[in-house]
Amino acid sequence: MRMILTLVAGLFATSTFAADLPVRPLVKAPLAAESYSPFYIGLFGGGGWSQVENELTIPGHAQGPIKAFPTGLVVGGEVGARWNTGMLVYGLNASFAYNFSKAGVGCGPDVAAATGNQCLGYRKDGWLFQQGGEIGINLAGLFGYNASVSQAQNWPVKLPVVSSIWSNVNLTARGGIAERDLTLCATPASAIPIGPVDPIVMGEPQCGSKFVIGPYVGGRVSAALSEKIEAYVRLDRVFWNSSFTPSPAVQTFDSLNTTRARDEWVAVAGFNFHF
Repeated sequence: MRMILTLVAGLFATSTFAADLPVRPLVKAPLAAESYSPFYIGLFGGGGWSQVENELTIPGHAQGPIKAFPTGLVVGGEVGARWNTGMLVYGLNASFAYNFSKAGVGCGPDVAAATGNQCLGYRKDGWLFQQGGEIGINLAGLFGYNASVSQAQNWPVKLPVVSSIWSNVNLTARGGIAERDLTLCATPASAIPIGPVDPIVMGEPQCGSKFVIGPYVGGRVSAALSEKIEAYVRLDRVFWNSSFTPSPAVQTFDSLNTTRARDEWVAVAGFNFHF
């Protein structure tokens, strides 16, 4: 009997002590954050602009480069992989684009009257391929966020949402090798010695297509919009110096025009899908 009374008293004391403790609400365990897949494909669009020069070397006629800046629409796609390790972001990227840039140099009614053509030189861009790498930082490391996405728990259907846009912004520097499908045209020029000032006689324009190769450097800013999709903008400068001079074997002239294509800029915005 004494043991039973002792047990009942102990249970009563324990219940009284537990009643004095604060009540803790039930908390649902948070869903685990899902990190980006490093591999992605995407589409982009934007613009490109570049410099083209027309050089004339005619005896008795000093003529320096005539510059123009071809500008046009750029559309294309890319594939790649990017990894986040704390603050550091690094990856590989390959893209293809078609550039609609084109322009003429040395154009005007005087040229048309002399040759029947509108320009002394002409440039047209085509396909542009780029392959390279990138390295930079994730702003998560600067602001103390996790570079990931979380899932909303107050919706009937679980939807992936970005935990913070700042936790998914990458700032990277880019670099690599680019290849361009390039067409250059030039109008041959000749000086006929018939007086103190030799008149310039132009021939029919001639064109040449090249697949030129050169390095590029640039920068990229990207931000996650959801678990699978990111938006980005990037700016690249491609370095090359390609020229075209009509062959004297085709037409013999005292001097020749040269059309020279200089560096170009490519600025685009797009979306990538991580899979």
